[in-house]
Amino acid sequence: MHSGTTSSSSLNLSLNNVRTINVTVLGDALNVGTYQVSSLSTILTVLNLAGGPNEIGSYRNVSLIRGDKTISKIDLYDFITSGIKKGDVRVMDQDRILIDHYDIRVEIEGFVKRPGFYELLPEESLAKTLNYAGGFTDNAYTNRIKIIRNTEKEKQIIDVKAEEFSKFKLKNGDKITVEQILERYENQVILKGAVFRPGQYSLNTNKTLLELIKNAEGLKEDAFTQKAQIIRLDIDNSLRTVPINLAKILRGEENDVTLQREDQIIITSKFDLKEKFSLRIRGEVNDPGVEDIPFYNDITLFDLIKDAKGFKESAAGGTIDIFRRKKKSGTLNEDIITTDNGKTYNFKINSNLKLSDEDEAFPLEPFDEVFVRSSPNYEPQQFVTLNGQVNKQGTYALERKDIRLSEIIKTAGGLTPFAFAEGATLNREYILTELELENKRNTIEALQNGVAPVKVDNEKISKKPIGIDLEKAMANPGSNDDMILQNNDIITIPKFQQTVKLSGEVLYPNITQFDDSFSFRDYITSAGGFTSQSLKKKSYILYANGKVNRTKSFLFFKKFPIVRPGSEIIVPLDPKPPFTVAGFLSNTGNLIATIGTMITTILVLRKL
Repeated sequence: MHSGTTSSSSLNLSLNNVRTINVTVLGDALNVGTYQVSSLSTILTVLNLAGGPNEIGSYRNVSLIRGDKTISKIDLYDFITSGIKKGDVRVMDQDRILIDHYDIRVEIEGFVKRPGFYELLPEESLAKTLNYAGGFTDNAYTNRIKIIRNTEKEKQIIDVKAEEFSKFKLKNGDKITVEQILERYENQVILKGAVFRPGQYSLNTNKTLLELIKNAEGLKEDAFTQKAQIIRLDIDNSLRTVPINLAKILRGEENDVTLQREDQIIITSKFDLKEKFSLRIRGEVNDPGVEDIPFYNDITLFDLIKDAKGFKESAAGGTIDIFRRKKKSGTLNEDIITTDNGKTYNFKINSNLKLSDEDEAFPLEPFDEVFVRSSPNYEPQQFVTLNGQVNKQGTYALERKDIRLSEIIKTAGGLTPFAFAEGATLNREYILTELELENKRNTIEALQNGVAPVKVDNEKISKKPIGIDLEKAMANPGSNDDMILQNNDIITIPKFQQTVKLSGEVLYPNITQFDDSFSFRDYITSAGGFTSQSLKKKSYILYANGKVNRTKSFLFFKKFPIVRPGSEIIVPLDPKPPFTVAGFLSNTGNLIATIGTMITTILVLRKL
């Protein structure tokens, strides 16, 4: 007998170093060569280092060779598609991994989950290829697949039906196309119009018209039952209309109608058979809209104003005009044509933007046109801007409709000592109506088709300079030169300018200092004189204030305009080419040749 003592033992094993081995990758690998790996590595470890197969390399036929024997074969699709490492054994020193070339590679496109190129083994079918591609998408046409195959001389198309997928063998280079199902229904009918639940219905449970109407929860009260229609698709895919008397079918006087696939049943509303009644409101309301407002029974003037979100402030003290079209001639004799177009009703808006109770309750009729007029004394705030050499630049309010140029300058503290009043300019905003804008567009189009490259402003709102004479306006307040200002006018008074600019057909266009003793011709001489293509008689001056003065001619004399500080002398181009002896001889030669041709033609005709 042993005593009650026990004994135990333990083993600790540690691995200090892992041996390094050499493995060579051969064949159709992306990076062929010998790799140093740990002795614990497998085939997949080495393939990863080599980058896997190249463009012609096989994913299905990878061999591990040791000495003169093939130790293992691995199909990479097992790992790629299911994660199974079948045949992935550990490599040893001096092992060789051989990647063969592929034998069958096909392409699959269209409505599969993973379109692309796939490598197949000889025994694998079309069904296996579809499995590699993840199967069909939800909207794939699965009854037939199209395959394009390369023959020795050309291509051929093969249609493979669904029952043949598991047996059909593919060949290298085959292109598989999976198409989409048709946007059609095999058992659909469509119900439209005056029913409570229009829409798509199954023909299986709605075989007749009355069944369909019942399942659509019946007809609406406004249904026009004397006539309905079915739009039917014939065998040749053409459409035809089948008229039906729904009222007689409902009363049992005619047989119920059997429906067909893709039938469209249309039941019209009584209101669809009438002219659509509408109203229109314009003018000083917050939301007049751009389209006709639907008419409904018992609508009043107040209702329409409420729909337009009420009056603008500008309507206070204004009026409302309602123009009603003529509906009857007013006489029983329809042969008598009256001159009346309609009738206008007038209403007053008080200062609190209210109508009387009686006016608010005024009943409207279809096609009434309502105009909300503004108060004749209403004016929104208006402002002008002063820039440049005034003592207090900025924006100023026009407190009256008749404020003039001189008055606003005084309000701004007058001109500074450096002001060049002669060069003052006024820019005014112009807003074109739609008709004026259309006329401008037509002008631009006409000019573009012409010869002259004329630039025309095509903006609805634009600012244009107006030539003013501020010196005369200040000297003679209230005169014609002292212009009445408008909203958004911009007045600019520059510093005194001591230069003159020369542009156009002069030999040396430049800017020169103003000299009070210089005439127009003196300035032209300072720019080297006219060029050979100067149109001298059309020369003109653009003054600093925007005004223009041109050269005037009388007999053989020319009166050139006076040059002022800050002005620009412009000499336009003569469109006619200058006279040259070579040009004259060329034109004369062409004329003589033309005359000679005419004489020869006449002589030939006489002989004939």
